Amino acid sequence: MPSGSLRFAGDEQSNGTKVPKDRLMMLQFTNMDGSEKQAVVVGKSAKPRCFKNVKTLPFSYFANRRAWMTSQLFTDVMKTLDRKMIAQNRKIILFLDNATCHNLLPGTNLSNIKLSFMPPNTTSLIQPLDQGIIRSFKAYYSRELVRMQIAAIDATPPVPLSEVAKQITVLKAMHMMKRALFMIKPSTIQNCFKRAGFVIESQAEVEEILDENDQVSPPSGMEQTDFDEFISF
Repeated sequence: MPSGSLRFAGDEQSNGTKVPKDRLMMLQFTNMDGSEKQAVVVGKSAKPRCFKNVKTLPFSYFANRRAWMTSQLFTDVMKTLDRKMIAQNRKIILFLDNATCHNLLPGTNLSNIKLSFMPPNTTSLIQPLDQGIIRSFKAYYSRELVRMQIAAIDATPPVPLSEVAKQITVLKAMHMMKRALFMIKPSTIQNCFKRAGFVIESQAEVEEILDENDQVSPPSGMEQTDFDEFISF
């Protein structure tokens, strides 16, 4: 659970409680009109127990010791996407920041994908995902967490939130991530691209549309101000 999580009387975590150490990294990519949203997830465990007997995962899953994206993993992801584009007879261009992990392994050739890297130190200005898409994703994911917490508090008897945290397996987190990703409005994505300069548009008009479409409402029983504070982690 992130800092700022809800609590109820008697739900105290002792110093001896083992804190879950699962960590997931998510690589998101989307097209300009928001009609296609994809992602891959990287975790620490190569074979999480919660994956047993599961035939289909919400996202493609990769693993390494630190749950980080690496050049090897990124190359594997791009090769898979390239094969998909070949099968669909499509050619695409991906705009990326210049993180080291986004370098393909030597000798890697992509026939239907072109990688275009943004100049250094410009991500916050011209990366569409940083213009509000990631923020929206975090807000929707946090709303999923809050709903679980409220349900636990309202249960009879109330369920300690320390127990709720244990229920969030890698698989459950991935399902929550998928719901959050697909809750992002296409209009939000379109206007994040505009704000990043991909379409010539009035800046005032873009910001106005973003303000209108990018507001994530809180779950039932929670005030907007409290929810906004919670998702700011």
